[in-house]
Amino acid sequence: MSTPVRIVRVLPELLRLNGSLGNAEVLEARLRWWGVAVSLHDLHAGESPPDAADILVLGSGTSSALETAAAQLTLWSDQLRYLDDDGSLWCGFGLGGDLLGQEVVSASGEQFAGLGLTPVSSRLGGHRFAGEVSGQDEQGRVIAGYLNDQTIRQGADVSPLIRLDLDAHTAWSGHTAVSAEGTLGEGVGQERLWASALSGPLFALNPALADDIIYTWARRHDRTLPEHTASHRLADSRAEKARRNILDRL
Repeated sequence: MSTPVRIVRVLPELLRLNGSLGNAEVLEARLRWWGVAVSLHDLHAGESPPDAADILVLGSGTSSALETAAAQLTLWSDQLRYLDDDGSLWCGFGLGGDLLGQEVVSASGEQFAGLGLTPVSSRLGGHRFAGEVSGQDEQGRVIAGYLNDQTIRQGADVSPLIRLDLDAHTAWSGHTAVSAEGTLGEGVGQERLWASALSGPLFALNPALADDIIYTWARRHDRTLPEHTASHRLADSRAEKARRNILDRL
């Protein structure tokens, strides 16, 4: 019997704002629809990280969670870096995505070290943007969601996860890059890491992103996945309708 895909939700008691940890459940469901065994494990503060993990998911959190979450990640840094060196995949949303970067600075100016897995540094307290957004990922697929964010993010040579169709002069400071066409780069897309500030279970609304992660896992383990099942197609159809509704409202 094949070893289950090990999905770890990191600090779920702190990093679960707006249903962001639901992205782990989306990954779990889509794997199970393919008949792949999955184990879903919650890693709480004070516990020891597992010796192995395939996918680690960090959800979003309030600004009041920053100090505690950053301190716990620092305590775990050696073990988490071991998992990264071992080839684990990472997903971060909102504050969880920021903590995968170099550092996060609180609104009062206090600095907290991140895990250093991305080149992005973040500072809380920028201009808040709240509203539905749309754009495209690097493969040109339509992406839609809700953005509620007031974090300033900067980093050299960042490959955005999404190009949002926002005017370059829109009062949102969280973008990591501005393209020649004026679209705003959102999040981080790396070989084994996906980070985004978009709220809620982003993968439920944009399941192609979840499949990118699953296909990456499959390639690394020499696994071949079949065509989408009826469950995949139903979920994808509903997600497409939801994205289209957002685009119509915009």
